[in-house]
Amino acid sequence: MDGADPSRSDALATGRRLLGLMSAVVFLATGGNVYAGPGDICKATPVRDIHHKSPSGDYVEYKGEELPGVTQYWDRGLDHNGKFTGPPTLCWHGGGCYPARDYKLLNCRVDAKGDAEGLHGLTVIRSKTSSFDLRLEDRTTKLSRLGMSNAASSNAAYTSLKEPDSQCGKLVGLALRGSKWAVSKIEEGDMCNTR
Repeated sequence: MDGADPSRSDALATGRRLLGLMSAVVFLATGGNVYAGPGDICKATPVRDIHHKSPSGDYVEYKGEELPGVTQYWDRGLDHNGKFTGPPTLCWHGGGCYPARDYKLLNCRVDAKGDAEGLHGLTVIRSKTSSFDLRLEDRTTKLSRLGMSNAASSNAAYTSLKEPDSQCGKLVGLALRGSKWAVSKIEEGDMCNTR
Protein backbone atom coordinates (compact mmCIF):
# COMPACT_ATOMS: atom_id res chain seq x y z
CA MET A 1 0.00 0.00 0.00
CA ASP A 2 2.82 2.41 -0.85
CA GLY A 3 1.59 5.97 -1.01
CA ALA A 4 -1.70 5.05 0.66
CA ASP A 5 -3.28 7.37 3.19
CA PRO A 6 -2.17 6.08 6.65
CA SER A 7 -5.44 7.16 8.27
CA ARG A 8 -7.32 5.00 5.76
CA SER A 9 -5.22 1.93 6.60
CA ASP A 10 -5.75 2.60 10.32
CA ALA A 11 -9.49 2.83 9.68
CA LEU A 12 -9.42 -0.45 7.72
CA ALA A 13 -7.48 -2.17 10.50
CA THR A 14 -9.94 -0.88 13.10
CA GLY A 15 -12.84 -2.03 10.90
CA ARG A 16 -11.33 -5.51 10.62
CA ARG A 17 -10.87 -5.70 14.40
CA LEU A 18 -14.47 -4.60 14.97
CA LEU A 19 -15.67 -7.12 12.38
CA GLY A 20 -13.68 -9.80 14.22
CA LEU A 21 -15.27 -8.73 17.50
CA MET A 22 -18.77 -8.82 15.99
CA SER A 23 -18.06 -12.23 14.44
CA ALA A 24 -16.94 -13.56 17.81
CA VAL A 25 -20.08 -12.22 19.48
CA VAL A 26 -22.28 -13.78 16.78
CA PHE A 27 -20.36 -17.07 17.13
CA LEU A 28 -20.98 -17.11 20.89
CA ALA A 29 -24.61 -16.08 20.57
CA THR A 30 -25.39 -18.83 18.08
CA GLY A 31 -24.14 -21.68 20.21
CA GLY A 32 -20.63 -22.18 18.84
CA ASN A 33 -18.18 -24.52 20.51
CA VAL A 34 -17.46 -22.10 23.34
CA TYR A 35 -19.34 -23.48 26.33
CA ALA A 36 -20.49 -20.15 27.75
CA GLY A 37 -23.21 -19.82 25.16
CA PRO A 38 -26.77 -18.58 25.12
CA GLY A 39 -27.44 -19.19 28.81
CA ASP A 40 -24.41 -17.21 29.96
CA ILE A 41 -23.79 -19.60 32.83
CA CYS A 42 -20.50 -18.02 33.89
CA LYS A 43 -20.53 -15.73 36.92
CA ALA A 44 -18.02 -13.32 38.40
CA THR A 45 -17.74 -11.16 41.48
CA PRO A 46 -16.04 -7.78 41.93
CA VAL A 47 -12.88 -7.95 44.04
CA ARG A 48 -13.72 -4.46 45.40
CA ASP A 49 -16.65 -2.05 45.18
CA ILE A 50 -16.75 -0.69 41.61
CA HIS A 51 -18.49 2.60 40.82
CA HIS A 52 -19.76 2.91 37.24
CA LYS A 53 -21.01 6.03 35.49
CA SER A 54 -23.40 5.58 32.60
CA PRO A 55 -25.82 7.72 30.58
CA SER A 56 -28.74 5.86 32.16
CA GLY A 57 -27.48 6.47 35.71
CA ASP A 58 -24.57 5.72 38.00
CA TYR A 59 -24.43 2.42 39.85
CA VAL A 60 -22.19 0.35 42.12
CA GLU A 61 -21.20 -3.31 41.86
CA TYR A 62 -20.37 -4.39 45.39
CA LYS A 63 -17.46 -6.60 46.40
CA GLY A 64 -18.73 -10.18 46.61
CA GLU A 65 -21.89 -9.52 44.57
CA GLU A 66 -22.62 -12.37 42.13
CA LEU A 67 -22.80 -11.13 38.54
CA PRO A 68 -24.12 -13.64 35.95
CA GLY A 69 -23.70 -13.53 32.18
CA VAL A 70 -19.91 -13.44 31.68
CA THR A 71 -19.35 -14.53 28.08
CA GLN A 72 -15.69 -14.07 27.17
CA TYR A 73 -12.18 -12.93 28.08
CA TRP A 74 -10.02 -10.65 25.91
CA ASP A 75 -6.20 -10.58 26.24
CA ARG A 76 -6.22 -7.03 24.95
CA GLY A 77 -9.16 -4.93 25.96
CA LEU A 78 -10.46 -1.92 24.09
CA ASP A 79 -8.93 1.32 25.25
CA HIS A 80 -10.77 4.66 25.32
CA ASN A 81 -9.97 5.19 21.62
CA GLY A 82 -11.50 1.88 20.49
CA LYS A 83 -8.10 0.22 19.93
CA PHE A 84 -7.14 -3.20 21.30
CA THR A 85 -4.37 -1.91 23.57
CA GLY A 86 -6.15 -1.83 26.92
CA PRO A 87 -5.86 -4.23 29.84
CA PRO A 88 -7.35 -7.76 29.67
CA THR A 89 -11.13 -7.66 30.04
CA LEU A 90 -14.08 -9.84 30.94
CA CYS A 91 -17.20 -9.23 28.86
CA TRP A 92 -20.83 -9.72 29.80
CA HIS A 93 -23.92 -10.57 27.77
CA GLY A 94 -25.22 -7.26 26.49
CA GLY A 95 -21.85 -5.86 25.51
CA GLY A 96 -20.20 -4.49 28.64
CA CYS A 97 -16.47 -5.29 28.97
CA TYR A 98 -14.53 -4.35 32.09
CA PRO A 99 -10.94 -4.84 33.31
CA ALA A 100 -10.47 -8.49 34.31
CA ARG A 101 -8.31 -7.45 37.28
CA ASP A 102 -11.46 -6.04 38.95
CA TYR A 103 -13.36 -9.38 38.92
CA LYS A 104 -12.95 -12.99 39.96
CA LEU A 105 -14.63 -15.74 37.95
CA LEU A 106 -16.73 -17.91 40.26
CA ASN A 107 -17.68 -20.99 38.25
CA CYS A 108 -15.78 -20.84 34.97
CA ARG A 109 -12.21 -20.76 33.78
CA VAL A 110 -10.62 -18.93 30.87
CA ASP A 111 -9.64 -21.29 28.06
CA ALA A 112 -5.86 -21.33 27.64
CA LYS A 113 -5.95 -20.99 23.86
CA GLY A 114 -7.44 -17.86 22.35
CA ASP A 115 -7.91 -16.70 18.79
CA ALA A 116 -5.73 -14.29 16.80
CA GLU A 117 -7.51 -11.26 18.31
CA GLY A 118 -6.92 -12.49 21.86
CA LEU A 119 -10.48 -13.71 22.48
CA HIS A 120 -10.68 -16.64 24.88
CA GLY A 121 -13.75 -18.72 25.53
CA LEU A 122 -14.87 -19.71 29.00
CA THR A 123 -15.46 -23.24 30.21
CA VAL A 124 -17.80 -24.01 33.08
CA ILE A 125 -16.43 -25.70 36.20
CA ARG A 126 -19.27 -28.12 36.82
CA SER A 127 -18.40 -28.70 40.49
CA LYS A 128 -18.81 -24.95 41.16
CA THR A 129 -22.15 -24.61 39.33
CA SER A 130 -25.59 -25.48 40.72
CA SER A 131 -27.48 -28.37 39.16
CA PHE A 132 -30.29 -25.94 38.25
CA ASP A 133 -27.88 -23.64 36.39
CA LEU A 134 -26.39 -26.63 34.53
CA ARG A 135 -29.86 -27.84 33.50
CA LEU A 136 -30.86 -24.29 32.54
CA GLU A 137 -27.74 -23.89 30.38
CA ASP A 138 -28.32 -27.27 28.72
CA ARG A 139 -31.97 -26.53 27.95
CA THR A 140 -31.27 -22.97 26.76
CA THR A 141 -28.58 -24.26 24.40
CA LYS A 142 -30.85 -26.98 23.00
CA LEU A 143 -33.68 -24.50 22.39
CA SER A 144 -31.30 -22.01 20.80
CA ARG A 145 -30.05 -24.70 18.43
CA LEU A 146 -33.66 -25.23 17.32
CA GLY A 147 -33.55 -21.71 15.92
CA MET A 148 -35.05 -19.75 18.80
CA SER A 149 -33.83 -16.27 19.65
CA ASN A 150 -31.68 -15.89 22.75
CA ALA A 151 -34.51 -14.17 24.63
CA ALA A 152 -37.10 -16.81 23.75
CA SER A 153 -34.80 -19.77 24.45
CA SER A 154 -33.68 -18.31 27.78
CA ASN A 155 -37.22 -17.48 28.97
CA ALA A 156 -38.63 -20.81 27.79
CA ALA A 157 -35.84 -22.80 29.41
CA TYR A 158 -36.22 -20.99 32.74
CA THR A 159 -40.01 -21.11 32.84
CA SER A 160 -40.20 -24.76 31.76
CA LEU A 161 -37.76 -25.81 34.48
CA LYS A 162 -39.55 -23.81 37.18
CA GLU A 163 -43.07 -24.73 35.98
CA PRO A 164 -42.84 -28.00 34.00
CA ASP A 165 -46.64 -28.54 33.97
CA SER A 166 -47.42 -25.05 32.63
CA GLN A 167 -48.38 -24.36 29.03
CA CYS A 168 -44.81 -23.20 28.46
CA GLY A 169 -43.36 -26.36 30.01
CA LYS A 170 -45.51 -28.54 27.78
CA LEU A 171 -44.60 -26.57 24.64
CA VAL A 172 -40.90 -26.79 25.48
CA GLY A 173 -41.25 -30.57 25.87
CA LEU A 174 -42.81 -30.74 22.41
CA ALA A 175 -40.14 -28.46 20.93
CA LEU A 176 -37.35 -30.61 22.37
CA ARG A 177 -38.99 -33.66 20.76
CA GLY A 178 -38.83 -31.94 17.35
CA SER A 179 -42.13 -30.05 17.01
CA LYS A 180 -41.56 -27.02 14.78
CA TRP A 181 -45.09 -25.89 15.62
CA ALA A 182 -44.13 -25.70 19.32
CA VAL A 183 -40.97 -23.73 18.52
CA SER A 184 -42.98 -21.16 16.55
CA LYS A 185 -45.65 -20.93 19.31
CA ILE A 186 -42.97 -20.24 21.91
CA GLU A 187 -41.34 -17.60 19.69
CA GLU A 188 -44.58 -15.76 18.87
CA GLY A 189 -46.32 -16.00 22.24
CA ASP A 190 -45.72 -14.72 25.74
CA MET A 191 -46.59 -17.82 27.77
CA CYS A 192 -42.89 -18.34 28.58
CA ASN A 193 -42.13 -14.71 29.50
CA THR A 194 -42.61 -14.99 33.26
CA ARG A 195 -39.29 -13.65 34.54
